[in-house]
Amino acid sequence: MEGRECLRAAEVRAEDKVAATEARIARIHKLGNLTLVTTPMNSSLSNGKWAAKRKQLGKGSKLLLNAEIIDSYPESFDEGCIDARTALLAERIRDIWRGPSDPAWVV
Repeated sequence: MEGRECLRAAEVRAEDKVAATEARIARIHKLGNLTLVTTPMNSSLSNGKWAAKRKQLGKGSKLLLNAEIIDSYPESFDEGCIDARTALLAERIRDIWRGPSDPAWVV
């Protein structure tokens, strides 16, 4: 590659990194990225790698919600996993807590 091509390739890689960072940040507070843990565990999990988080969740939590995360995502927990888990949990919530359009609300 010539100088300008190398510079452009570096710019594209930098743009990709920025886009990836923005995509990750956009998912931090989504339902699929949240779970229930104790305050001390939450502090230790917050910015760790998935392998370490998965191990701690397995040792320190007895909730089925967390067992499901561990079983469903053994290798990684990335943006796609967060989106999939968000959709799954939203569907479960909708099935459990029906809204006003559900016939059960009609008096």
